[in-house]
Parts: sequence; C-alpha cells; structure tokens
Amino acid sequence: MMEMKSILKDFDVSLEDIDKAIAYSEKAGGALEKILVNMGSLSDDSLPVIYSQFLSAPVLSADDRDSWIPPENRPNLPLDFFHLNNWILFS
Repeated sequence: MMEMKSILKDFDVSLEDIDKAIAYSEKAGGALEKILVNMGSLSDDSLPVIYSQFLSAPVLSADDRDSWIPPENRPNLPLDFFHLNNWILFS
C-alpha cells in the first residue's frame, strides 16, 4: 500500500500544496485529499483512482461490481480507518 502523500504527487499536486493541506489537517482535522480538493489543487474526479491506489484495490464500474471477486490477499486495515474516513464497507 502506498503512502497518500506519494500518490498525491503522482497527480501533479505540488509539495507546497500538500504541506499546506497537512498543516491545515493538523490544526482543523480532515482528510488530506479532501482538503486539497477544497483548495482547488486536486480534482474531485480523481478521488476514486487515488483511493484505489492507496488501498491497492480496483475501481469498479457498476457493470463490473456484480462479477468482481475480492482478492485473497486484501490489505489488513483496521475498521477504525474506514470510520475515520467516513467510508462504508459493503459486500
């Protein structure tokens, strides 16, 4: 699994903007990538691909969703990680 800061650099987000967003996140809270969207440094449309890379999981279309089989070796993320990021899990 990649580090979020490394992934964001791949999306042409400047280190300066990442550092500003980290500082803001440490003061006020919030997810780094969502702060960058609010700053205008990152497109909202890029979030599914960023999360896909971060979690080492594919982005599925509605058509793919029903036939997708989860991989045997899934990342071992604690349930709190999903709650803190306001993500839901489904099967």
